[in-house]
Amino acid sequence: MCRAVQSLPHLRSASLVRSANPTDAHPSGTRGVPRAAACPLSWTSPCSREETALRADEASPAPPAASPDSVFGVETAGTEPVPADRRHGRPWSLFTLWFGADVQFATLSLGALATSVFGLDFVPAAFAIVLGTLISSCLVGLLSTRGPRTGVLQLIQARGPFGRLGNLPSAAFTVVNGVGWCVVDTVLGIFILRNLLHIGFTPALVVMTAGQLAVAVLGHRMIHYVERTLAVLLVAVFAVVSAYGFAGAHLASPSKPFAGTVGAFILTVSVISARGLGWAAYSSDYSRYLPSGSRPGRVFLC
Repeated sequence: MCRAVQSLPHLRSASLVRSANPTDAHPSGTRGVPRAAACPLSWTSPCSREETALRADEASPAPPAASPDSVFGVETAGTEPVPADRRHGRPWSLFTLWFGADVQFATLSLGALATSVFGLDFVPAAFAIVLGTLISSCLVGLLSTRGPRTGVLQLIQARGPFGRLGNLPSAAFTVVNGVGWCVVDTVLGIFILRNLLHIGFTPALVVMTAGQLAVAVLGHRMIHYVERTLAVLLVAVFAVVSAYGFAGAHLASPSKPFAGTVGAFILTVSVISARGLGWAAYSSDYSRYLPSGSRPGRVFLC
């Protein structure tokens, strides 16, 4: 007859089964010796694979994550999706980020091309600059809406339509473009430091490189902090430069477009749009830190 034994921990059932007739026929040479009882042991586990993994996680707690409110915390997010507990901020933070990135002398120089090189007068030039800015900003804003939903970089998202191998050319071009702009900005910063502080090339290079690396290592929070701070300072500088420039400007002077008014207008729109479109490859790199429930409309507008 069968006899049940006490269930083992975490097991649904366990049973020890004995032969119903322990005096069955004996093998040759063992007459008179009772045959050994058959004792198969069987059990089933109630734990699913997911429950087992959950218990393992509870047994070994994960290391505490860095506070998302820390400006000086080292960036830990890479190409993997930003986890939910690291999401923070509001869509409004994107406005100050992009505003700080665009308030610089490169923007002022490109805008000046419309009148000084392309020959447009003030009103068509201003309209072309606004139109070019809207075109590029709409694309960057549209791509930024995917950041909170996916939590990954813009280049990683491009694997969807292009595939892993098809995305390699655009990724390589983006890396070269980013390194090129880094070199240009570093050299310009070196010249500025040399003129302001009257130091040599090597000390200026060390200061500029160390500053950029520090911001990059500290990551997303520090980038937002730096852009907000620089935006306030550069707006004040731009106000002074604009007041000085408009004081001697002749807004009613006739235009002298070298390729015709329409051609100069289209060229201005193209140049202004191209600068803004350069940020499209990085659109979701900053919006991916926002909570997944962020409204796409607000992300787009900011």
